[in-house]
Amino acid sequence: MIMFRFLIVDDEAIIVNGIEASVDWRRLGVGVVETALNMRQAKEAFANRTFDVMISDIEMPQGSGLELFAWVRAHYPKTECIFLTCHAEFTYAKQAIQLGGYDYLLKPVPTEELERTVLNVLSKIRKGRDDEAKLVERFWLAVLHQEVPARPDSILKQAEHYRLAYSPASRLLPVLIQHHDWNRELGTQDENIMLYALRKAADELVTDHFAGAYTIRMGEAELILLIPCGISSDQDEAELLLELRHRCRELLQTCQAYFYCQLACMIGRPALLSELASMYDKLGSALRHQANAANRVLLLDEYGQAGRHAHVPDMKLWAELLRSREANRLQSEIRTLLDRWKQMNDLDTGTLRQFYQLFLQMVLHTLQKTGLKADEILHEHLSPERGLSATRSVAWLQEWVEEVIEKAVASMKALESSESIIEKIKRYIELHLDEELSRQYIADYVGLNPDYVVRIFKKSTGVSISDYIWQERMERAKELLIKSDMSISQVAISVGYPNFSYFSTLFRKSTAMTPQDYRKIHA
Repeated sequence: MIMFRFLIVDDEAIIVNGIEASVDWRRLGVGVVETALNMRQAKEAFANRTFDVMISDIEMPQGSGLELFAWVRAHYPKTECIFLTCHAEFTYAKQAIQLGGYDYLLKPVPTEELERTVLNVLSKIRKGRDDEAKLVERFWLAVLHQEVPARPDSILKQAEHYRLAYSPASRLLPVLIQHHDWNRELGTQDENIMLYALRKAADELVTDHFAGAYTIRMGEAELILLIPCGISSDQDEAELLLELRHRCRELLQTCQAYFYCQLACMIGRPALLSELASMYDKLGSALRHQANAANRVLLLDEYGQAGRHAHVPDMKLWAELLRSREANRLQSEIRTLLDRWKQMNDLDTGTLRQFYQLFLQMVLHTLQKTGLKADEILHEHLSPERGLSATRSVAWLQEWVEEVIEKAVASMKALESSESIIEKIKRYIELHLDEELSRQYIADYVGLNPDYVVRIFKKSTGVSISDYIWQERMERAKELLIKSDMSISQVAISVGYPNFSYFSTLFRKSTAMTPQDYRKIHA
């Protein structure tokens, strides 16, 4: 929470002390209250710190409150002023308004009225800051997204449009922060709350410690911090980088501990306004190349635009392990490699993309040789979005690899046992020909997904389950018509067709004759 700063000015100490003691400042959001007995003391107070609001008496012997506020307006234009006076004189009120004073109160001021006025002026300040922050963010987004030509004159003209004061010599040090992963499952609403908290944490832990710094949200998972730097020597730059790196590390540790997220941070080089968009692009490119950037603060000067590539091994042995269904050994082999890659601070994501493509080809080829449709089995893992996320970091690649192996091996084992599953299905159908036989009932019996049951039955037998049930019922009906004295309607019921007309239609379709004619010929 932002705490505001107030300065109370009056030549009578009893009034100053009374105002200071009568208001519950902290409840109103005021963290600092200082006092002054004359214009000189007030100026000294401003020399030590800026104030959001000044409460000042008008009639003071060593310089009036109006004179003091005229000086404040010239040097600290964002400071608001509440005037106090013993006389309801129109001239005073007119001058106070002309100077831009917020309000004009008559002494003695009731505490309730003063508190109400304080709340109102703070509301105005908050709104002004929100409006200013939006203008500032629009300006920086336009610059960073290159909506403004990267020329000093164009950028300064845009700054003037947003009423921002920058010079051609203004330099800023950009820091790119990217969200990598959550340490626990979060809903969309919780995720949005955490991303908002992340930005506030960046303000409190980093940008608030550097005068004139800004935190700009570039997207759902990306912030850029802009740190002003009027650096005059290499030593000054080294000191700034040291402090900035320390504060960024603190931010990453805090976010991991309290917001359940992992961040990557890349500190750039000081840049003129006209160079800022280019520097932002370089930071983004550099981070995209870093496979182990999560929870680390990196310097662009140390890591450059690309990382170091690692050797991707031949995968013939892995293909044999996959064909042999040795999931644990295969995962252990790959985990050893990826653990080694995790220790490479500058590993390039190009290595991950190469691994991803070769590993995927190996798995698809192995599944196809086994007779499985790889695109159906692994459709969740083959999306472009999943491919991008899997090659972003070694940890994400490892997660993807383990899921693919588990899915592939499970499918191959299921295929091996499909013959025994088919026998179970046939036996169940044989025992329940007189009942309703839905694919859901059959799937529940064998403990598998209905779609999967239908697919493996057709693959194994060459006929669909529904056709197989119909064929078996017709064979049973033929047997009963020949060997039993049951009526045709009883035969129909005993093979699962309580509707006699429907049974007759299906029987004629199967034998090209009615049940009656079939019995006459074969009995």
